[in-house]
Amino acid sequence: EYAHIEEEERDTLRKEVRETENWMYDMISQQGSLPAHVEPILTVEGINVKRNALFKVSNPIMTKPKPKPAAPASQPATPTPEESKNAESKSAEGKDSEPMDTTENKESK
Repeated sequence: EYAHIEEEERDTLRKEVRETENWMYDMISQQGSLPAHVEPILTVEGINVKRNALFKVSNPIMTKPKPKPAAPASQPATPTPEESKNAESKSAEGKDSEPMDTTENKESK
């Protein structure tokens, strides 16, 4: 599914995700060690800033369109069934326009 994403881009994304995870776990740890009456250090604003930074890096990579498949080598066009019928009826018409010789050649015997 994501085979078109190059390894360098994958590494960039992994690095950014790892940094964001480490930040989040560190902030959760710090917040957990604070008393309940102290101003929180892990805020929605801080999480949104990190989320937006991660999105800026990941979105262009994850939405990179797959390359279009290579066009097949030029092949003679296969006639559609309707085209085949038209060609057969035209060739049949051509045969009817010239009478067929049905007389036997008795002299050759």
